[in-house]
Amino acid sequence: MLLAEDELGRIELVKVGTSGEPPITPGQDVVPTGMVGYVWEIPSNGTARWGISYKAASIVPVSGRPTSGSGDA
Repeated sequence: MLLAEDELGRIELVKVGTSGEPPITPGQDVVPTGMVGYVWEIPSNGTARWGISYKAASIVPVSGRPTSGSGDA
């Protein structure tokens, strides 16, 4: 799960799928690379539920290097 903030300061929690375990720690600023969004829709009882699923080729730290996970970034 990533927190995304727009230019007006609005924050949204976004679930981004990726292959493998990204080399990041909670709270770290990251950059998803090769991210795409897929719109989906499911009809249900005469209405439709819809959303956007996100997938990234990788999620890397803003610094460009993985952390050790020990908090010494």
